[in-house]
Amino acid sequence: MYKNNSSVELIRKLKRPLLLQGPIGGFFRHLIREFKEAGAVPFKINFNGGDEYYTRGITENVFSYLEPMMGFGSYVKEFLSKNRIDGIILFGDCRPLHKVAIEVAKANNVAVFVFEEGYIRPNFITLEVDGVNANSPLMGNIEEELKEFKVSKAYNDEEFQHTKDIQVEHFHSMADMTIRAMKYWFHMEIKKERFKYYEHHKDGDIFRSMYYWGKSYFKKKFYKNKESWIEEYVQKELHKKYFLVALQVYNDSQIKDHSKFRNNKRFIYDIMKSFAKNGNTEDFLIIKQHPLDVPYHNYSKFIKHLIKSFKLENRVLYVHDLHLPTLIKHSKGLITINSTTGLSSLYHKIPVITMGRALYNIKGLCFQYGLEKFWTAKLSVNYNTFKKFRNLLITKTQIVGTFYNDKHYPEIINPEQKKLIANRASDIIKQDRNLTIKEVQEEVFLKN
Repeated sequence: MYKNNSSVELIRKLKRPLLLQGPIGGFFRHLIREFKEAGAVPFKINFNGGDEYYTRGITENVFSYLEPMMGFGSYVKEFLSKNRIDGIILFGDCRPLHKVAIEVAKANNVAVFVFEEGYIRPNFITLEVDGVNANSPLMGNIEEELKEFKVSKAYNDEEFQHTKDIQVEHFHSMADMTIRAMKYWFHMEIKKERFKYYEHHKDGDIFRSMYYWGKSYFKKKFYKNKESWIEEYVQKELHKKYFLVALQVYNDSQIKDHSKFRNNKRFIYDIMKSFAKNGNTEDFLIIKQHPLDVPYHNYSKFIKHLIKSFKLENRVLYVHDLHLPTLIKHSKGLITINSTTGLSSLYHKIPVITMGRALYNIKGLCFQYGLEKFWTAKLSVNYNTFKKFRNLLITKTQIVGTFYNDKHYPEIINPEQKKLIANRASDIIKQDRNLTIKEVQEEVFLKN
C-alpha cells in the first residue's frame, strides 16, 4: 500500500522541476541526480552557503539568489516562465521564501510538491501536492476520504502489520541529523557576506545554533542518566494515573502557523491552568520536552512557578529524554498542539486531544469536546478507525525512507524509468552522430 502515494506518481512526470530549499543534508542533491537519470532537466536555487554546500557536485542549472528577499516573488515568477518550469519542489511550506514561491507557482499553474518529516515515524517521509500538515489537500476532507477508502478488515490488518514491520529499525540517528545540521550552519555562516540579504526561517545566531546542536548530544546523555528513575516510577506508581503533555520545538512552524499559541510557554500555561481547575485531584501531569528543543530551552522555573500558582504541588513532572513510547503507553491520555506524537499515541491506543490544527484531529480519532472535559471523560480510541486512517495516510502521503542517511533515501524516481532513459541514451550514442552530452540529453528528453 505504501508504494501508491499518488504524489510520487505525479512528481515522476515532471520534465523541468525547480528545487528550492530541501531538508538539511544531501537529499535534494540526490533527487536532482535522480531526475537527470530519468531524463528530466532539474533546476536548483540556493539561498545561503548551506544550500550551496549540499548542492556541491551539481554544476548545471544551479542558481544562487543574492538579492533582497522582498524581490524574490518577481524573481521566481520570471524564473518559472523563462525556464519553462512545470513543478516546484521544496521542504516545508511555512518558510517565508517557500510561501512566496508557492503563491507564485499556483498563480501561474505550476505544480507544487512539498516534502516534510513523516506523519508516520520512524522511517517514513511525507510528500504531498500543494501543502502539508494543516495545508494538506486532505485537511477538511479526511473523513470523506475514509468513507471512500473501502478495504476489507483482513487487508486493513495486513497492511497495518506490514508498515509496523518497516519501523522496527530506525533509518537514521540523532547524530546523523546533528552532523548534517552543523555542516549546514557552518557553511551558511562562512558565506554570509555573499548571501547578505538572506534571512533564515529559524531564528537565532548561526554559531549559537551550531553550539546548541553539539550541546544537545551531551545533554541527551545527561538527562537520560538523571531521569532514569522516573521511567520505573511511571510504569509502577503512576500507571494510568497521569496525562502526558507533548511539547514541540520552540520555533516549529506548526505552532506559529497552525495554532493560537505564540510559544510553548503559552501552551504550558493553558494546560496547567485547565488541569488545576478541571482535573481529578488524584491524577498527575507529565510534561515532556521535545528532544530538539532541549539544548535551547529549559522550562523548569516557569513550570515550578505555575505549580505554586495553581497549587499543583507533587502532581506535575517535567521530563526531557525519557522513552516516549513508554510515557505514552502508561498514560491516561495525551495533549499536544498538533505534533505527530498524537499519531504515536493513537497507535498505542491512548486517547488524544489536539490544541491546534492537525490533520488527524477528526471525530472517531481525537477527543472533540474541549480540554476542560478531557480530564474526566471516559476516553477510548476506535482502533479499527485508526488503522484505516493510518493506512490511508500512508497510501496518500507517505514514502518509506529518511532524509538523513543516504543509505536509506526514499525511492522517488522509478528505477525502471531511469533504466529506460539510460537505454535510450545508449542507443543514441551508438548511432555515432558526434553529439555532445547536452545534445544527447535533449534528444532523450524529447523522446521521454
